[in-house]
Amino acid sequence: MADAKHDAALNCLTAAIYYEARSESEDGQRAVAQVVLNRVGKPSFASSVCGVIHQRSVAGGGCQFDFVCDGAQRHRRESSAWTAAVRVARRALGGEIYDPIGSATFYHTTAVSPDWSRRFVRVRQIGAHIFYKTHA
Repeated sequence: MADAKHDAALNCLTAAIYYEARSESEDGQRAVAQVVLNRVGKPSFASSVCGVIHQRSVAGGGCQFDFVCDGAQRHRRESSAWTAAVRVARRALGGEIYDPIGSATFYHTTAVSPDWSRRFVRVRQIGAHIFYKTHA
């Protein structure tokens, strides 16, 4: 059973990295993976990788990660980008921590400026993503 849970977590985390950050550098992909892992088990989030990724937003009921709701997963995958995402996901699930974003639990692309971002502390920008943590 542990292997099935690990395989599910690997697939979910790989999908998040691929659909959220496949055009980013490896550091950008590692940062997205770290946000997912930083959320696991926190009071406001689900207790598993897949749970975090498929969790609905409290405000408005939409998805935490757009690719879960926007149909992106139905499109053909670029095999080399998927393979790179698997590699990043394996390392992250194996315990590799991406320190530059610390305890960040949120991010958005530079193409948007969501209202929620004002409630958090900006940690840093990596590529086209800006990462945030809570105030505590």
